[in-house]
Amino acid sequence: MASDRAIYMLSGDLRVLSVNPGALRMWGKAREEVLGRSMTELFPQMRGTEVQRAMESALKSFRPATFETRSFLLDKMIEVELYPLNAGLQVTVREIAS
Repeated sequence: MASDRAIYMLSGDLRVLSVNPGALRMWGKAREEVLGRSMTELFPQMRGTEVQRAMESALKSFRPATFETRSFLLDKMIEVELYPLNAGLQVTVREIAS
């Protein structure tokens, strides 16, 4: 069964290092399109959002964070979990049932 969660790993400058099929489905993109590219390059509408600020804060503070927000891609509520690691940031996103 395919994961309904988007799970991906970002570098310290928010470039996509790895991505699961759930993230590719959520983003509507192919793996080749996303690997090595920055999140704001892939999704310009992410600039200045709560998600970008939270990612940068988690990387700087090296503290995990979990929050709910409206997805600019899905126009639905999502839960975002951020886990800072030595290599960058692991991100897990799931749609919240309405």
